[in-house]
Amino acid sequence: MVSAPDLTLWGVGTSRTVRAHWAMHELDLPYRIKPIGPRTGETKTPEYTRLNPRQKVPLLQDGDFCIGESAAIVAYLSRTYSSAERSLIPEA
Repeated sequence: MVSAPDLTLWGVGTSRTVRAHWAMHELDLPYRIKPIGPRTGETKTPEYTRLNPRQKVPLLQDGDFCIGESAAIVAYLSRTYSSAERSLIPEA
């Protein structure tokens, strides 16, 4: 039995964060949300800076792995979690 992914998405309130939320929704992935916004000071906390030294949102945590940049997050989710039933990028 495969365990559910341990996903946390940091960031809300921008079109870039919406991309990542949308991809997770389309893939029907369970995930936690850390609703921090850009330019609020929340990205400059020691906890967040350890995860993302660039201090930008969105950021995806998949277990111990972290990835930033919305396009990279969507590509990662597509490669890692697509299935025959749910896919972000159609097969040719």
